[in-house]
Amino acid sequence: MRVLTLLALVAPALGAVHQVAVGQGGQKFDPPTVNAAPGDMVVWTFMGSHSVTSEEKKGDCTKQPAAAGLMLLDSGTKQTGTYNMTFPKAGTWWYYCIVGAHCKNGMEGVVKVAVGGAGAGGANSTTGGAGGSTGGTTGGSSTNSSSPAGASDTPKNSAEKVAGAGLMAVVAAGLVAAAGL
Repeated sequence: MRVLTLLALVAPALGAVHQVAVGQGGQKFDPPTVNAAPGDMVVWTFMGSHSVTSEEKKGDCTKQPAAAGLMLLDSGTKQTGTYNMTFPKAGTWWYYCIVGAHCKNGMEGVVKVAVGGAGAGGANSTTGGAGGSTGGTTGGSSTNSSSPAGASDTPKNSAEKVAGAGLMAVVAAGLVAAAGL
């Protein structure tokens, strides 16, 4: 029984992974809206010259200024590769492509994180925590993911997330083996 209790505590911490294609098929994010749960990770995969940059609200097309404790998205301009962020708490994060007139042409997206949201294997996710689907991408490199010093609500980069998830899986497997299950 203690093993099951520990597993119940470990599984939700793993979160789901949501994939967003950047610039594949034109000046757009696909999907433009990601519905997630706290602890979920979003992985943006780039094709062409684009960025993932925070804006205060839809249609603003202006880089959101840094503020103490504020989580900002800022991939820089990328041609290829990925940009990963883990969203630790509920909230709404609008973002756009900072390149040329891409934003004015509609290249905007939003991550909506809600407690009880789509995470843990729900809509837009390729992997999940408890009850999630399997077989999708679970990690990859984290480029340009950063956390302002001292900010408690900033996202973890994917390397930290994957390392933490791996450690939790090893601990969970050890607990199951120790219990003889």
